[in-house]
Amino acid sequence: MTPDLKAAIDDATRVFARYTITWPLTVCHCDCCMTDETERALIATPLKEIPAELLAEYTNSAHAWDDDTVAREMRYFLPRYMELIAHNDPPDHLGSTSACAGSPTRTGARNGRPTRPRPSTASSRPSW
Repeated sequence: MTPDLKAAIDDATRVFARYTITWPLTVCHCDCCMTDETERALIATPLKEIPAELLAEYTNSAHAWDDDTVAREMRYFLPRYMELIAHNDPPDHLGSTSACAGSPTRTGARNGRPTRPRPSTASSRPSW
């Protein structure tokens, strides 16, 4: 991680430190979204210790938006999202990040160097 990126994450941690989460989270509790056990684990785990797999459960279960409860939850989690993404460990297990052409998962960079060369950015840019 670059020093500038680390500084940005540290700043976000400081700026959003006043936000907290409480039970219940504003998430979907259907059979394929978040279980009560997962929700309790997410709330009980200190923010800096939430693993990508656990935060992915929130990512994939938080379907609503408002400028109150959901915004507070997102602001609480934002520094951890930033940190996990910076460490190339995105909190998403549905595959949406691997669908991006330049994603670390698709290029093989998640576990080291890319396994194939990336396309030239000049040839992939629109001509307009």
